Parts: sequence; structure tokens; C-alpha cells
Amino acid sequence: MNFDPQDIGLKIIEFDPAHPQPGFFSTATEMAAALAAGLMAKPVQYPAHLAPTLDTPAVSPDPSDPLPKADVVIVTWTAAEAETLATLLTPGASFDTWYQYKSNLGHYIPLVTGAKAPFNNRKSSRFFQSLGLYYPIKLVGKRVICLKSGLHLDHDTYNPGTPAPATLPMLDLWKQIIAETRAELIVTTGTGGAIGANVLLGDAVVAKATVFNCTRQFAGKPFRNASYPTTALPASFALPPAAMLNVNAALVAESGDQQHPGGVPVIFHDGSVVADPKIVTTDTFAFDNTTNSAGLQGLGQACDMGDASLGLIISELGQGAPEWAAIRNASDPQIDGTLTPKEQGDIAYHTYTKYGGVTSAASVLAAWSLICARYPAQAPAAVTLAAAAPVHPSVAMESLRRRAVRSTPSHLLLQIAAGSDFSTKQLDAKDIPAEVAKALEQVTGGTSVDLRSSAINWRRISFVDDASTRIQLYLGHVSCDVPAAFRGSYLFSGASLVAKEEFVSS
Repeated sequence: MNFDPQDIGLKIIEFDPAHPQPGFFSTATEMAAALAAGLMAKPVQYPAHLAPTLDTPAVSPDPSDPLPKADVVIVTWTAAEAETLATLLTPGASFDTWYQYKSNLGHYIPLVTGAKAPFNNRKSSRFFQSLGLYYPIKLVGKRVICLKSGLHLDHDTYNPGTPAPATLPMLDLWKQIIAETRAELIVTTGTGGAIGANVLLGDAVVAKATVFNCTRQFAGKPFRNASYPTTALPASFALPPAAMLNVNAALVAESGDQQHPGGVPVIFHDGSVVADPKIVTTDTFAFDNTTNSAGLQGLGQACDMGDASLGLIISELGQGAPEWAAIRNASDPQIDGTLTPKEQGDIAYHTYTKYGGVTSAASVLAAWSLICARYPAQAPAAVTLAAAAPVHPSVAMESLRRRAVRSTPSHLLLQIAAGSDFSTKQLDAKDIPAEVAKALEQVTGGTSVDLRSSAINWRRISFVDDASTRIQLYLGHVSCDVPAAFRGSYLFSGASLVAKEEFVSS
């Protein structure tokens, strides 16, 4: 079977880190590794008076109802992005509770002809023939709608070997969203592929313009290479505080993948180190690599599959059109171009399933900053950050559950057997992470062993699991002959004890 990058794009759109679907993984160990990683976005603490609040309607809207009137609409595209948008901007209303949006549905059913389009996926009761899911909030005194689109420019009419039709459903949906909400500002945001070696995992791009780069299904369209300037940033626009960005950026750094010194992602915008930041909209799932095989280098700093479509509609509406912005975060960095196309696609997909949710936090927070700057009358000039962000109990419990799954002997045995690049190394005590050494003290606390008079031999076990993640375990052998002969072996995953054996004789 020929490799079709469009299939990777579809998997990325539908992958939900909160509810991982078995069909999205080639093996059970690969799915277990994704579950164990547990990398979902965490809530942040907002400055005083700038926190979003729910604007829950008194009566739940019917799916056929039009969107409510709003000042701002934030549109995102994938399930992972929507989970992050819910965590950060609809606190207390999880993505599972967002409202269905099926206004004027009959218009779209005959237009969405893509055989694999999420809109036509009968296996998904939630996304089948849905124009999106949404939740209204209040932010700086303004009505804001958070919306996950159910339509996707590159997939709604994609059938290999078939020319794109004259009417593209996503363009109609943009017009409908604008007409129903009468919003003053539309922000499209979410994940994208980094372009160039200087855009790292988790960085974000606030575009000064969006650019079409259509080489496949829309190559014959008039807009195939069109560029659309976004609305100029407000003079008061400022980046989100580092303390807010670090909450989720730290999850990437802790996993050992590339990150900027200090862990703070870079947000490229007009006036930053990049004079003219751009987002490139492609008509297939594309990503930059070291050989520039997709021809993206020099066109912009991130690529996506939809943002320029909003620019197209804004340009057609002319005077009276809403202001608009396009913001993307790098959910995968530049990829090694010497690998096969399938290998590169697999890396892009596995990187997304691991980091798509947490890297999305940067683009969501950039959108939050933009809205606060757009409405400065409601945003006090001086604000202070609270010390820490509260974590919902269900988030904490899920994190504990995933750590427990990761730390079972059977799970690790399967991961080692299914993994690669296995190695072991003897370590000195000074090279052992403090949390591991502390865990050994705690686990031997109930015995008569005095670690200070014991011989402890440490070994680090390292391997790459089925989801291309480097895993490190620590094995400690404890020997003590006073007052009795004691031998203990302890295997740790971080501070979690995975397995132990203890023997003592008098």
C-alpha cells in the first residue's frame, strides 16, 4: 500500500489524548506507552481579573440552534487542541460537556464528499455530521465562544484522484460563523508543523500573514499561492507571562525532548526576532524536514491545513469583515529528511500523540493575551500572578492512575520486549536522581537495614519504547551484613517502585 500523508493528518485530527482510541495505535504496547506518558495540558493561574469564566446558558442549546452572539470566536481543529482549549479557557466544563453545533446542517451534508472526512465518520457518534462543538465564556468582560470545528478544509472533499469541487464546505462554515455570532474578532489556533531548524517543539507563531501553498488537491484553485495579512496586533499586545507558559512547557522539558534553555517556548510575532512571521496552509498533511522535500522553507515558520481559508473569506467580505488572527504552535519539530516518507510520517504522528495537547497551551495562551490586549479597557494595567494553579481533583487522579499503569512490572516487561536500543550502565551514587535515592530510603524504612552502613550498587536501564520514547529505570542492589545478612534489589521508574526482592538470614 502506498504511503498517503493525508491519512496521518486524519489520525492527528481525531486523536484524543483524554480518550486514546486503540485503532490509532499499531500495538497494545504503543498505546500503553501513550497512556503512561499522560501528557495532557494542565490548568494555569491567570493574573487577577483576567481569568476566563464560564458563560453557561440557562437552557442547553439545541444542536440545530445557531451560535450565540459573541464578541470573539476562537476556533481550533483537532480533539487534542480542543482538550487543551477546554482545560485553559473553559475551566469546570470539560471538552466532553461542550455543546453540539449543527446549525443549517442540511446545507453541508451533500457538500462534504470526502470518504474519510471526520464529518462522514459513522463510527464517531460525537463527530459524525457535526459542524463542531462549542462552549461560551466571558473574558475581560467580552463574550467569547470556544469552538472546535467539525469541518476541515483539506479533508472534507478529499478523494484521491478526484479534482476538488467548486464549493468547499469550510469556506461556507466561516461565513456562517461570522454571520451568526457577529463577532468583532475571529482567532484560529492550534497545532502545526515547525518550519526550519530554529522553530522548536512547543514554540508558537502569531502570524502577520497566512499563505496558501497548494500543490495537490487545490493546485488548480485561484487561491493556491495567495497570501492574506492578518489584523495588526494591538499596540498593547504582550506575551503571556513565563510562569504561565512554563506550566505546560515543563512537561516537554521533563520528557527530555528538545526545548529552549529555561524551558520557555518562543512566541514569534510581528516585532519579535522574526520580522514577518507567517503560517503556511497546505492542501495535504505536510511537514518540514532537513532536506526541504516539501518546499516549505522560506515560506513561513509553521504549517497547517486551514488558517489561510479564514483569510480568504475575510478578503472576500471586504469592509465590515471582522478582525482576525492566526496562531499556531509547533507540535512537531523539523524531521530528519534522510528517513523514508513513512518513517517521517510516523515520527510526526508519534510526536503529536505525545505532545499535541501540552504544546497547544502556548498558542491558547497567546490567543488569551491577544484578546486581553484587544480590549484594554477591561484589562487592568497592573496585574499580579498568583503563586500556583489549582489542579482539579479528576486531573490529579488521572495522573496518578497513569503513573500506576506505567509502574507495573508486566507493563514494563512488555515495553522492554517491544522496545529497542536497550542498554545498561553502572552508576555511582552521585549520579542517581535525588528522587530515586529518596525513594530507596523510604522503601527500606520498614526494614532493619541501615543504608549508611550498606553497600549499594546502582544500574541504569535505558530503552526506547514502542512509541519512540526514551525510558530510564534505576535498579539498586543493597547488601548489608549487620546485624544480619540482608540482600535487596529495587527497581524504580522515577520515584515509583516497580518491583523488589528482599532476603534476610540470621
